[in-house]
Amino acid sequence: VERLLAGVDAWHFDTWKLQEATQGHALSSLGFFILQREGLVKRFRLQPVKLARLLRQVECGYQDNPYHNSTHAADVLQTLHVIIHAAQLNVHYLDPLGLLGAYYAAMVHDYAHPGLTGDFLVATSNKLAVRYNDRSPLENHHCAASFALLARPELDAFAPLSKTERGAFRKQVIELVLATDMKQHFSIISHFNTVHRLTSYSQQQAAAALAPSANLARAVSLRPAPG
Repeated sequence: VERLLAGVDAWHFDTWKLQEATQGHALSSLGFFILQREGLVKRFRLQPVKLARLLRQVECGYQDNPYHNSTHAADVLQTLHVIIHAAQLNVHYLDPLGLLGAYYAAMVHDYAHPGLTGDFLVATSNKLAVRYNDRSPLENHHCAASFALLARPELDAFAPLSKTERGAFRKQVIELVLATDMKQHFSIISHFNTVHRLTSYSQQQAAAALAPSANLARAVSLRPAPG
């Protein structure tokens, strides 16, 4: 297990081998290892035993579906980890709390998945579709069910977070999990592109404002030397 976890930064990580080596506990093992190695356990004063207990409970909440199972969640977690560090998102976008939220969202993003599509739930008036008004019933369910675990004191590994930190953590996890609804894909990409185009434009404008104009530069170059 240690040998496999040592390769967590590699794109070609074999989650199935980890699942086999841990006897079915790839998600909880990988989740704990990443949070510990990234310094998040120490940074937020998380209790290791309570964290391990929570991650095992999250893992147990995944059903034995052909695809949306705990091995899939572990694979998503490891892939997100590689992308975050390869693109240096942890340097330019995410503070430690954001990194904690991103990792936890990956771990719970398909929690308690029933193995049916959202469209099927809506078409059959499933109780989840009724509960969430036909809007991302699966993704809302993953969020709500996973956060319900934290209502149990013995599982609330994030109890040491301040009220402000906890609120920001919860908001980010919810937004990330809801964004896994592929019906939101194009609107999210459009918003992302718009924000970055505006940011790029603003930076160019600021640079232009700070740069001396061509006429000013010419005037300075033609000015007689003092004395």
